[in-house]
Amino acid sequence: IKFHYIVSVSTENPTDFSDFQAHFGIKDVQEDARQLIIQKYFPDKFFKYLLVRNKNINSDSGWRKALRKARIDEKFVKEKMREERITLLLEDMQFAEELNIKASPTFLCENVYLTGPGGLRSIPEFSDLRLIGRCKSH
Repeated sequence: IKFHYIVSVSTENPTDFSDFQAHFGIKDVQEDARQLIIQKYFPDKFFKYLLVRNKNINSDSGWRKALRKARIDEKFVKEKMREERITLLLEDMQFAEELNIKASPTFLCENVYLTGPGGLRSIPEFSDLRLIGRCKSH
């Protein structure tokens, strides 16, 4: 499973987070970039990060705790945020645009778009999926 994020850009040559928009604002853009970096460089620790981070998604510093719990180097993530945040956000934005994905969550499985948890349950491997609660938003 690979995660992608829905963002848009307000300028032709974005240079910072403030040049992007996401549903829940700049904090959402920052977290999206952080997750793209973690997913790229620490794919085996990504879900651990998500599980811990989602417990306190509204916390401005909760990502640090999630990094520690997932055993991800904070300095490395900060460095990659400086170096790659714009590129990764633009690549993800382009990917979503190419696939015409405008709603979240959207799942793509065997070239079929599925939206919402019910769509995910239509995949045999996820048919017994039990969702408890819901994803928290910032």
